[in-house]
Amino acid sequence: MSDQSQRATEEQFTLKDVIIGLLAAKDAVLRNWKQVLLITVLGLGIGWGLDFFLKKPPSYIAEVVFNLGTAGTTGGMPAGLGNLFGMGGTADANIFTGENFFIWVKSSPVLERALLKEVSVGNKKMLMANLYIDSSDIKENRWKKATQWHDFKLTHAKPDSFNIEERMVLNDLIADIGDATSIEELGKKSSFMELTVTTINENLSALWANTLLETVDEFYAEIQTTKTRKTLSLLEKRADSLGRKLSGSETRLAQVKDQSLFSVEVETPARLTRLSRDTEFIQRLYLEALAGAEQTRVSLVREAPLFTIIEPIKRPLDLTFDPGQRKKIGALLGFLVALIYVYFKSAYDEAVREKKQKKENVPQHYH
Repeated sequence: MSDQSQRATEEQFTLKDVIIGLLAAKDAVLRNWKQVLLITVLGLGIGWGLDFFLKKPPSYIAEVVFNLGTAGTTGGMPAGLGNLFGMGGTADANIFTGENFFIWVKSSPVLERALLKEVSVGNKKMLMANLYIDSSDIKENRWKKATQWHDFKLTHAKPDSFNIEERMVLNDLIADIGDATSIEELGKKSSFMELTVTTINENLSALWANTLLETVDEFYAEIQTTKTRKTLSLLEKRADSLGRKLSGSETRLAQVKDQSLFSVEVETPARLTRLSRDTEFIQRLYLEALAGAEQTRVSLVREAPLFTIIEPIKRPLDLTFDPGQRKKIGALLGFLVALIYVYFKSAYDEAVREKKQKKENVPQHYH
């Protein structure tokens, strides 16, 4: 029982100390209210100044909801053609599922292709990359010290022939515009996706969102139909080759027919029969190749992914402003610094007072 009562006494004593400490802190703040107010206002002023000098311009947000699916085809190409050339129908669908698709949309190849597209601005055509240089805030932020690029312009859209400087500029543009672009699912149970672009220019935000979606559609269709397009290319080359052979065979057949009218040679009829048979065989192969190529073209259209805009970009675009939180943070930090100042000042005053009392309590010795 004695131990329990001792612990209860210690707890009461601790709680009492806390209350006394809080009251002492309140009294210290009230005694030094001028300093507390001054330091808090100083923090508020510093925060307000940072808000004023570091304030960002308003941003325009372009949002578009879309659905990107694949057409319901089994093989993507006519029956037998895939096996004939050792190919299946479409690319591996896992590349474009879940997070993979979002990473792919913001990958360098996709963004680069979109930046190198030609867009119309008023009555003028220009590369998307050059429009981004002129209309975004890249000069004030990423290129603040790289002033040599402020007037830079890409003169062509052939990345394979870019020099080192053009490549560096394009890489910076890809990184910067990637930060301004986001894509996410509209809901866990929905196949709809939302693309969001945020820049300081309304026309740039809308134009980049549309250009990127157009690029995604084209790029995605190309990847999904790669094997079918290869098959079509082989069929077209085969048809061209057979067409040339057929033309040559028909020419030789016509020549032999003309010669047979005046020839008395015994082998002429046999030669004529052989050439006729060869020409008919080549003609049959040629027609089959043409038919196969045409069927593959139809399958290519049917195989192309279905790209559907659910909610297009609305005008005018939504605006976001710099919230200006620095002055609030400055005021809060100023108040905390003021409390720390009051605490140390009170502790210092208390130490000085105790030292003075000790000196006064020392007995005087007279000799």
